[in-house]
Amino acid sequence: MTGQQKKNTPAVEIALYEGEEAQRLLADASFVSEWQALARKMKMVTVIQEPPFVLTWYKRYADMFRPVLVVGRNAKQELVGLLPLAFDPEKGVLAHAGAWQGEYHGWICAAEVETEFLTEAVVALKKRFRLRKWVWRWMPPGANVAWLRSKRLKKEGIFARTVEQEPPLLELENEAKIRKIRRNKSLRTKMNRYSRNGNLRLEHVTSPQRAARIFDELVLQTDFRQMAVHGERPFDGDPHKKDFYLARLRFPANNHFTVLWFNERPLAYHFGACDETTVYLGLTGYDPRESKNSPGILLLVRLIELLREEGFRFFDLTPGEDEYKARLGSMRHKVVQPTFYFTRREKLVADLKNAVRVGVKIGLRLLGADPGRVKKKAAAWADFFGRLRESEIRESLTKIAGLFYSAERYRYFEVSEAALNFDFGQKAEMVHFQRYSDFLLFGSESPWLTQQDVLTEAIEHFSRGEELYTLVKNQKLFAFGWRAGFLQLPKVWKNTLSDFGN
Repeated sequence: MTGQQKKNTPAVEIALYEGEEAQRLLADASFVSEWQALARKMKMVTVIQEPPFVLTWYKRYADMFRPVLVVGRNAKQELVGLLPLAFDPEKGVLAHAGAWQGEYHGWICAAEVETEFLTEAVVALKKRFRLRKWVWRWMPPGANVAWLRSKRLKKEGIFARTVEQEPPLLELENEAKIRKIRRNKSLRTKMNRYSRNGNLRLEHVTSPQRAARIFDELVLQTDFRQMAVHGERPFDGDPHKKDFYLARLRFPANNHFTVLWFNERPLAYHFGACDETTVYLGLTGYDPRESKNSPGILLLVRLIELLREEGFRFFDLTPGEDEYKARLGSMRHKVVQPTFYFTRREKLVADLKNAVRVGVKIGLRLLGADPGRVKKKAAAWADFFGRLRESEIRESLTKIAGLFYSAERYRYFEVSEAALNFDFGQKAEMVHFQRYSDFLLFGSESPWLTQQDVLTEAIEHFSRGEELYTLVKNQKLFAFGWRAGFLQLPKVWKNTLSDFGN
C-alpha cells in the first residue's frame, strides 16, 4: 500500500492503514493515547479492542498476521472510530485483532458516527481485500446492530446475515443466585472431600514470572481436554499462544488469571479478560485425573466468591451452549454474530442453505425427533465413513461387522496384579502412574483408534475414579491400562512410578 485510502463524508473521514504504515501508527504514543481516550467513552465492551490486548497480540503474531487499522476522524481530525484488524497473507483471510482468541469482535467509535464509520469501513475493506465472505465472532452485548441493515452496504453489494444467542451473565450482587450456587450439595461434598485431605486454595496470579513457572502444566490440561472434545490441541498447534497469554499479564487491570490448587498440584485454572466491572469467561482447563470431582466447576465457584471480594459486578459467561453456564447464570443478554457476503449470489446461496436447515429441523420436530440428537448421530456416521475411507479393507469389514454384532470389545487392557509382578528390570523406569500427559504421546496408524478416541475414553475412566498406568518408550506411548480402586504394587514398580507434577 502506497498511502492512505480515504473517502470524505460529511461526518467522518475513513483511512485504511496496513503493514508498515499500521506499525508506524501503532508505535505513535499520541495515537495510542487517543485510542485509549475514545475507548473510555464507550458503554459497549471494548477490552478486546483496547491497546493492551491488541498491541500484545499484534506483536506475538507478527509472523502470521499483518496489522490492518481502519481509522475514522472527524472534520477537526479527532479520532472518532477504530477497527483493529489483521490479514493472514498465506490464507488470504481478514480477521479481527485477536482472531480466534478474542471473546468478542467489536470496534471503538463515537456513538454519533458509529453507523457511518462501520458501513464505510466495511465498504473500504471490500475494495481493498476483494472479499467474498467475512465471518465475525460474536459482537459484544449491547452492540449496535442497526448498521448491519444499512442501505449503504446493500448499494455496495454487501449483505449481512446474523445469528443470535442469549448467553448467561452472573450478577455478582444477586444474593439469591449466589446462595443457590453455594448450597449445591454435590459441589459442597466435593469441596469437603478435598478439604479433609489437604489444602484447597484459589490463587489469583498477577505476575508473568509466576505464571511462567506453572503454565506448562496448565497447557497440558487444556490440550488434553480440547483434543478429547474437539479433536485439536490449541497450544500444541499454536506456537505463539503460550507467550501471548503470559504477555497479557503485563496488564493486570485487563486480565484475570486464577489457579485452583490442591496442596501443590493445580486442579484447574481460568484466564479471561476483564475491565472495571466485569470478568469475561475465557481460557479454562482442569486436571483430567480429577474428572470425578468436577474441578473445573469447583474453580468457577471459588472464582465467583473471589470476584465478589474484588469488587466486580458481573461474570460474563460468554456465548456457548454449555450446561454449566446456564446453571451459573442469573440473567441473559443478547449477542449477535454477523457474516458478510460481498456478492448477491453468495448471499442467496447462504439463504438457501439456511432455509434447508430450518426446514429439516421443523420436519424432525414434527416427527417427534430431537434435531440435536440427529445432528450428533449424523456427525458420528460422517466420522465413521471418513475413517472407512482411510482404513484397509479387512479392518473396515471387521469394524462394520462390529456395528451389527454387539459382542463387547475392549480397546484397553486392564492392569492386573499378576501383570504388575512381571519383572521389567531396567525397563521399569518407563512405567508411570496417573501421568495423563503420556496420552499426548499416543500415535496410531489405524483410523479406528485415534488420539482423540483414546483421550475421550480416558476422561470416562478418570470420571469413574480409575487409575492409569502407562509405559513410555522413546517418547512414544507403548502400552497403558486402567485399574479401579487401590492396588498393591510390587516394590520394583513403587520405586519407579512417577506422579506427573511432582
